[in-house]
Amino acid sequence: MLAVQKVSRTFDNGYKAFKPVSFHTEQSEIVGILGTSGCGKSTLLRAIAGLDLGFDGEISFQEQSVRIGTDHTGVVFQEPD
Repeated sequence: MLAVQKVSRTFDNGYKAFKPVSFHTEQSEIVGILGTSGCGKSTLLRAIAGLDLGFDGEISFQEQSVRIGTDHTGVVFQEPD
């Protein structure tokens, strides 16, 4: 279903949000992403949802590359702003 392969994110100012991470999920599998504040959880989720395409590596959902505007994702933000 979801494949994340060697995904990392470095911002223009050189800040590395997280080092390369890889995992895959199967249909009906529930996955949690845990970590301390500032470790890159939300940044990774934004990449998976197609809201941030500035990452290195490969993300695919149902064997299709993640892109902006996909109909297969929904996002509920942490704060109303």
